[in-house]
Amino acid sequence: MLAVNDEPVAIKEIERAIVDHGFAEGWIKPHPAPSRTGKRVAVVGSGPAGMAAGQQLARRGHQVVVFEQDDRPGGLLRYGIPDYKLPKGMIDRRLEQMAAEGVEFRCGVAVGRTVTAAELSAEFDAICVAIGARQPRDLP
Repeated sequence: MLAVNDEPVAIKEIERAIVDHGFAEGWIKPHPAPSRTGKRVAVVGSGPAGMAAGQQLARRGHQVVVFEQDDRPGGLLRYGIPDYKLPKGMIDRRLEQMAAEGVEFRCGVAVGRTVTAAELSAEFDAICVAIGARQPRDLP
């Protein structure tokens, strides 16, 4: 956004500073569900969609396990965005919040190879598939 007589305002930097300050002051806290549903949900993929689904399902009282084929959760956020754009500590901070809300992460598990869909169906009441695109698309 460009001010009338001044330099542009970097909204992204202002928002990041507010969130960082909120975490530093302890204002942003985990919100575990007040009660449990007894339902188990598998979330396949730990990128932005998998993290969002896992956190919201856990906050609704479901027992959530997020499966990630890489060695650490985060998907595109961790492996596709450079540190100067998104510091990995921000991802880890969010993952810690999710773990405190009851979300379990199982890394190094490739659904379809390490564990089958049938095995997941037998263990969980529901499966949320939130996998990302592993191969980039060429532009025409």
